[in-house]
Amino acid sequence: MEFLSNNQSIEFPQKIFELGKITLLDAKKETKTRDEEWLATATSHANASFSEIKSALDSFFMNIGVNWQIKETAHPSFIEGRVGAAIVNGVNVGVLGEVSPRVLEAWKLENPMAAFEISMQKIGRNK
Repeated sequence: MEFLSNNQSIEFPQKIFELGKITLLDAKKETKTRDEEWLATATSHANASFSEIKSALDSFFMNIGVNWQIKETAHPSFIEGRVGAAIVNGVNVGVLGEVSPRVLEAWKLENPMAAFEISMQKIGRNK
């Protein structure tokens, strides 16, 4: 979000992909945290949609040989009814959808955006 916010003067559409470590709370660990690899993707332009980001995630899963499905869900960062959980072998591995106008306003983003974020560890364990 910060990257897109800082690049509003760059031509649209903008498509961002990032693979990196995130830190999650984990009461079972001595440090109370654990690191995981996550993949995040966002597309921003006047017609960014759920269908577009679903297609990108579908292509990713197809290329790594993973069958998946979407389950209806709610998430405060996404528009209600335009968000889903990415499910691999019955396990929720991430979320995809159209980003909420409240989130776009908070980051001073003018164009609609669709995004997904998935846990690479969960995919690997449930492949």
